Order: sequence, then structure tokens, then C-alpha cells
Amino acid sequence: MTILKASLLLLIALLATGPTVAVEGPEQFYQQLVANGGRYRDEALQQYITELGEQIVAVSPMAGEKFTFTVVDSADMNAFAMADNFVYINRGLLGYMHNEAQLVSVLAHEVAHITLDHVAGTRGAMIGAQIASFIAAVLSGSGDVYEAGMAYAESIRSGHGRDNELDADREGAVYMAALGYPPSEMIAMLSIMKDYEQLMKARARERGVTRPTYHGVFASHPRNDARLRNAVLPAGDRLAASRGLGEASFRERTEGLIWGDNFVDKVAPPHRYSDLPERVRIDFPERWQHTGTLAADGVVSRPSAEPQPPTADAGDDSSPPQKTLAPSEASLTVTSQPRSLDSPEEFLYNQLRLPALVDGGAISPARLAGYSGIQLDTSGRLYRRVALIYSRYNAYLIVGEVAEALRNETDFGAADQLFVEAIETFRPISQREIAGQRPQRINYVRANASSSIAAIASQLGLSDADRDELRMINGLYPRGEPEPGQWLKIFRQ
Repeated sequence: MTILKASLLLLIALLATGPTVAVEGPEQFYQQLVANGGRYRDEALQQYITELGEQIVAVSPMAGEKFTFTVVDSADMNAFAMADNFVYINRGLLGYMHNEAQLVSVLAHEVAHITLDHVAGTRGAMIGAQIASFIAAVLSGSGDVYEAGMAYAESIRSGHGRDNELDADREGAVYMAALGYPPSEMIAMLSIMKDYEQLMKARARERGVTRPTYHGVFASHPRNDARLRNAVLPAGDRLAASRGLGEASFRERTEGLIWGDNFVDKVAPPHRYSDLPERVRIDFPERWQHTGTLAADGVVSRPSAEPQPPTADAGDDSSPPQKTLAPSEASLTVTSQPRSLDSPEEFLYNQLRLPALVDGGAISPARLAGYSGIQLDTSGRLYRRVALIYSRYNAYLIVGEVAEALRNETDFGAADQLFVEAIETFRPISQREIAGQRPQRINYVRANASSSIAAIASQLGLSDADRDELRMINGLYPRGEPEPGQWLKIFRQ
């Protein structure tokens, strides 16, 4: 089993139940990322990153080889490299940078991981976990999945990657200098990262919780890292014709960059039903079509009438193709009503008056309380999969039913597998996802003599937490104030 597949299996285990991602390697990861809305939808910015990345590659030992540079639509502050010359940088990291030189420092660091052959072995396992966790989070909408994957990735990094990180810093600084960017901006990026870590720790203390140490790019370095300075700064002695810091070009390319959570551009699969008023969603089986709403007597999903490809790979002899279901042969229905103080199992029997279910047991999709079992028809044949799930103030009844001709163990079992998989995707829609339907964007403004962080925050209606972020993205954390004429980043809808 490859390292990447092993990492993915770990994430599926962390997910416990829910969507799976079928991938084989870096190219397949990239395709999954694109297909599921993980690539940031700003082609001008993508092209800018690609052009800078290709310039870095051109002064590296791998000049002439093809690299793929991608901006990932994630608010997390990170960047990473994978085998086969794939380099990723998260949208969230761009929001904290101040100039093009800092961007190049991160890209050069990641390119160096590839040119120095660091993307196999331990680091390969870590990056596989990072990407797998991101894709799983995109599919499930669960930030918990992402954090679990990143915690695993950090556990691999700890105690094993410091020398490789330092080598990538040293090599990346050489590439920066060859392009005319001062390597000192790599040190500046480290300072930004450590300010961010300080802010996260302060927030954790305010909430009385423990937050893991920051685990992004440059995480292995302490703030005043003498080894890093000794590795990076000598490259400045070989600085090519200076390009400066590239503040203006960076501002131009990042004007309008989405700040924070973004759910507008996520690609929802056609078989997903989302209900924002009730704040729940469910993924019906692939290629099934649904109609109706929870507010109007419920949602009904049936197999598509269009011809469907077999569910098993033609070259895979491990499992036979599933029987293709016709629209009249199976259905999944979701309805809602106010919940009671009963347990989900008691609700089924006391409130809905259902007969005893076969093979019944508690379920917990997305950590919600629920109960599920199989109902027999009047002839004692397998008939329905019934699930009752509590979310907030409502009880959601999910019923998967098959036609009379399929009420045998084999056919019902095949359909029931689809029912169970769909039920396990039921989950609440978070406030983050709702807020992310109208994401904030970064804009640049000039400070004047009366500008202050407090005044700007008040004008924009920012919370205390957002005010700290405003200081952070402008290099003013924890107590700095803007100078007249300084370009400032603000975020607003």
C-alpha cells in the first residue's frame, strides 16, 4: 500500500462514517481537489502563482521540468509540496503576506522540498494526510476532519523534519536570490507565522481551551532561529539584479481575495440536498435524483431513469457490479417534525408507532443522536431501512424502501447498503458554512492621519477577534498602528 493511500485510510477512519475519496497518487489527489471545489476560483491569481513558481523552477536544478502550482481554497495558513512536482499554497496564507517576495519565499521553500527529494518517506506521509484531510473536509463539510488530519500530520513532522525544513529554507533562499528577491523576506514570513501562532494561543486561553501548536509552513522554527538566519541570509550575498519586494504587483493580484471561510464556490454534488432554513443536509446515493423540500412534506430521492454505469470497476474482480436500480424500485425519503424528550428509539415507537425494527441500534452521524433498523412487511420480508436522527429541535425520519420484487435478502441488502451510506452523510450545516455563503474579501486602502485600527474596526463593524486579525494581516499585531500613507488591507463583504 502506498504512503498516500495509507494516509487516506487513516482519514477515513478518523471520519468514522461518511464520504470516501478514491485516490491513487498525487495526480489523482489533484483531480479530486479540483472536482470537489478545492481549487480557488480566481484564474488571474492562479496564473500569477504559476508564473512565479515557474520562474523559481527555472533557477533550480530541475529547470525545464513540469511543475503544477495550485492555490487551494482553504482559509488555513499553510503550503505544501507533493511528489510528481505538485506545489500547493492555501488561499488563507496569501491574506497574511505583504509582498511578492514573501510569496516567493514560500513557493521557493516548497519547490526546494521537491528538488531535494523530501516528498517521499516521512514527509510524503505527512503531506498525504494534509491533502486527504482537506478533500475529506470538502466532501463532508466538517472542519473536525481537517483538524484531525492536520494533528496526525503534525505528529509525523515532530522530531523528524527539522533538518529537511532547514535544507529547504537554505535552498529556497538561493532560488530567491537568483531571481532578485531578498532572502530576508523568508525570515519576515517566519515572523508573520509566529505572530499568527501567538494570536491563536491567546484566543485559546480566552476560551479556556488548549489549541495545538501552529503546524503550517516554517512551523519547525522558533521565532528567533539562529540556524535559519545562518542558512538563509548568506544567499543574499549572491543577490541578482534586485526586483525589490513587489508590493504593488502583490496588491494588484490579491485585491478581492476571499478572506475566511468560503462555501459559495464549493461544488455541491447533484445528489446532495441542503436545507439552509433547517440547517441540515444529506447526500443521497450518486446518480439519484431528489425532489421536494423538508418544508413541503419532505424530500424524496429515487434512482435516475438514465442509464447508469456499473458501480464496480470492470477490471476489479473483488466485488461484482451492483444491480442497477430503476426509479420505481427504490426510494429514500426524509421528513422532519419537532423532537421530544424521548430517545430516538423511543420516538420511533412512542411517537411514530412503528413496529419493532430488526437489527436495530444507535447511530451517530456527525455526532448526532439517532437510531436505525430494518422494518419487515406484513409477509415478514425485508422492506424498509428506517432511521430517526435528532438535530437541534427537530427529529428527522429517513426511510429507504424497495419495491416488492426486491424484498429478498440479496436485493434488499444491496439497496440497504446505499441507504445506510446516505444516512451516515446526514449532518447539520454549521454557522461557518452559512456565513461562508457571503464571504468577506480583502480590499486595499490608504491610511491617513486619522486612521487607527480601532476606528477602522468600528467603521467596518468588526468584532474584537476580527480587530486582532486586522492588525495581523497588516503586520501590526499585537499593538501597532498604521502610518499615514501606508497601504492597509481590510476585509468586508
